[in-house]
Amino acid sequence: MKINLLDKDLTPNPKKGLHIFWKSAIALAVIAPLFLIQTTFLKGNFNPFLKIGAALQSFEFENITEWVSQIGKLIRSDDKLLEGEKDGRINFLLLGMGGAGHDGAYLTDTMILASFNPKEKKIAMVSIPRDLAIPMPGYGWRKINNVNAFAEAEKRGSGGEATREAVSEVLDIPIHYYIRADFQGFETLVDKLGGVSVYVDKSFTDNQYPTDDEKYQTLHFEEGWQNMDGARALEFVRSRHGTNGEASDFARSRRQQKILAALKDKILSFSTLFNPIKIQSIFDMVKNSIDTNMEMWEIVRMSRMVRDINTGEIIHQVLTADEGGLLVATNLDGAYVLEPRSGDFSEIQFLVKNIFNVASEISPEEKPKMIRVEIQNGTKKTGLAGRTAEMLTKLDYRVVKVSNAAEQNYEKTVIYDLTEGKKNNELNFLKEKLDADISLSLPSWFQSSITPSEVTIFPPASEEKNNSIDFLIILGKNAIF
Repeated sequence: MKINLLDKDLTPNPKKGLHIFWKSAIALAVIAPLFLIQTTFLKGNFNPFLKIGAALQSFEFENITEWVSQIGKLIRSDDKLLEGEKDGRINFLLLGMGGAGHDGAYLTDTMILASFNPKEKKIAMVSIPRDLAIPMPGYGWRKINNVNAFAEAEKRGSGGEATREAVSEVLDIPIHYYIRADFQGFETLVDKLGGVSVYVDKSFTDNQYPTDDEKYQTLHFEEGWQNMDGARALEFVRSRHGTNGEASDFARSRRQQKILAALKDKILSFSTLFNPIKIQSIFDMVKNSIDTNMEMWEIVRMSRMVRDINTGEIIHQVLTADEGGLLVATNLDGAYVLEPRSGDFSEIQFLVKNIFNVASEISPEEKPKMIRVEIQNGTKKTGLAGRTAEMLTKLDYRVVKVSNAAEQNYEKTVIYDLTEGKKNNELNFLKEKLDADISLSLPSWFQSSITPSEVTIFPPASEEKNNSIDFLIILGKNAIF
């Protein structure tokens, strides 16, 4: 008989029974959901596989005592270590595919390497573009999203493991676990959680979002905090043709990682952990949406280790072909592909292997926290402000305006602090990054709000007020990009 979490008769000793019940429920609530957050990018009606489904189906007991006993055995599996735990790093491959009824049903639509450092309690995520070309035995050079499809064509259900092995070889690191789910599961999860809150970095419109009847619809997202239900969140992570710099797969990958963080926060919130209806709904979805090589005890152990990690400290990286990125765009037999700029995978391997060390060069206190900056070109170097804006955007700064300075004879970059010294850590980081001087007094032309007629402003001046920025950056001749 399957346990009904809402049946009051299941707790003969109200005080002790409820105490044990809630501790067990909380532990269970963290098991699958924490990993469900990693599966937000799949689409279609994915026919589920067996690992987690079979494990959860086995939780059918005659009474609450037996149920608590079995859960207790899982929770007390401290004598076992996860793969990679002894070495100080556990790697997961998070995959997404269309599924039956969709074009390219088994092409992986999204791929993320998620790594956990159990000693330092750190998580890092690296988004791998689906168009990355890799060598595939028997097939030559193909896009990495083909691995799953080729394996599924040969043997049903083998795609996850085949992709795990292929990515492990390309990155030259052990990948211990893989997780796969569908878009339907993601949408359902978000709805069961009551939606998620996500900060949209900049407004954008997508006029080519595909509909189920092979037509298009227009989407629009406003900058700022947005509450999204499952359908809206799905649109946010799938949109590929947005304006304002949101038209690339790289931008989409960044949005996907935002949703990951939002889901983690919602799943581990008080309103979820202490809501048995949500818990039971989440478990039902897990049984029907996920394929993984993780055993149940591994999920329990992993969830316990990561549940207290601050979402704001998760390290995010996206492999891109942007200026300064590790990839370049080219074509292979007429198809658009991405390949390493170095000619091999050595740079990418270095980044992945040292993801925690590279990211730790900037401490959490120094990382920008929605810092708003205005960038002006104080030289006659064309495009200097734009390139600087792109660089700072990748570092999660909010660039509210890019323009030319009233005077273009600056020898050295100057940062004007408008926070009255309230954000010194961020200011010092920018100072070192841009090799800049710091000034507490604004230029007279800026104080009088006179904008030079030749200035090109983005976004329009009416959308941003001078007092809404933290730092004014005027680039000098020493700025090189």
